[in-house]
Amino acid sequence: MDYQFVWKCIKTALEYTPITLYISLAAFALGLLIGVPIALIRFYRLPFWSRLFEWLTNLSNSIPLLLTLTIVYLLTIPAVPAAGRLLGQKWSFENFPREWIAIAVLGIFAVNYVSEAIRASLLSVPENQWEAAASVGLSQRQTLFRIVLPQAFKASIPVFGNIITTLIKGSALVSAVSVVDLLNAVLIASQINYNYLEAYIAAAIVYWGICLLITFIFKQLSQLSFQGGFSHD
Repeated sequence: MDYQFVWKCIKTALEYTPITLYISLAAFALGLLIGVPIALIRFYRLPFWSRLFEWLTNLSNSIPLLLTLTIVYLLTIPAVPAAGRLLGQKWSFENFPREWIAIAVLGIFAVNYVSEAIRASLLSVPENQWEAAASVGLSQRQTLFRIVLPQAFKASIPVFGNIITTLIKGSALVSAVSVVDLLNAVLIASQINYNYLEAYIAAAIVYWGICLLITFIFKQLSQLSFQGGFSHD
């Protein structure tokens, strides 16, 4: 074991950690932006749309992340110049940011996780809270946005932490779409002397540290939210 090379790979991994975090957090933001409305649609069981999003969620959850990345990557290659021609522009796939593909695909999985987390939290809110809000003159919309949704978000904070760590670990596959992330960077560095074991160990240490930090942050956020949260009485 070349411990000096392990340390060198750790430093390389840390240099590329911002890219991993950027992709993962951007995908999570996309998950929040789209996942919350989907959760509300499924919570209220809107005709057609509720069944459609349920089917799409089950479909995307059934396809491995690596396979989804590869399919979207291959579809994007001809789509970029085609879109450019429609807009009267000369777009080439070579200049297309590969990170966008990774964010979009990881975002799909984030949407699934976030929508399920929010929907489960909404279903866990006691019925008497809706009744109590109606008794003081609040409309259903006011009850949702002032009372129920804030509670759902607070209850989902630990799950959000798990989702982000899952996305961070899933981002290790983005090398399939030519993105140089934390893992891919150390593997490239190890090609000089073929010390792949040391590279993998270094990457594992950095991933472990990141996930520990994310878990700690969301644990603290969860404790703070419930200490100053809503009363359920």
